[in-house]
Amino acid sequence: MKSSAAALPRSKPPSPESPEKNWTSTPRRENGTSRPTLTPFNQDSWADNLDYEDADIAEAFTTFHVLRNDTAKLLSNLPPEVFEYTGLHLERGELTLLSLVEIFGNHVLKHADQIKAARKAFKALAGLKAK
Repeated sequence: MKSSAAALPRSKPPSPESPEKNWTSTPRRENGTSRPTLTPFNQDSWADNLDYEDADIAEAFTTFHVLRNDTAKLLSNLPPEVFEYTGLHLERGELTLLSLVEIFGNHVLKHADQIKAARKAFKALAGLKAK
């Protein structure tokens, strides 16, 4: 991810309950720990309980970029062998740091595809040409 966060407006720090905050804190919290327990979180419950439907989109985008850029910086400074460290995920079993990075990277792409599909469907309903 490019360092585009610098061009975005500053916002308040992310909520400690944020799923993005939870994921991006994992490498920091577990770095160097021998086979830590990795606790899953329920994204649907988070969205429902934290009122995501009324969230400020610009603020959420800024938070996402700031946290992802910070985590990318942390991960890029780790020696290659650290990506083979394992933790015990309570739902998925044993995972390496590399597999966690892949899971969360793909998760973001899945949401991006969902947003594109919803935008296309909305434009079709509104009679607009989708880009």
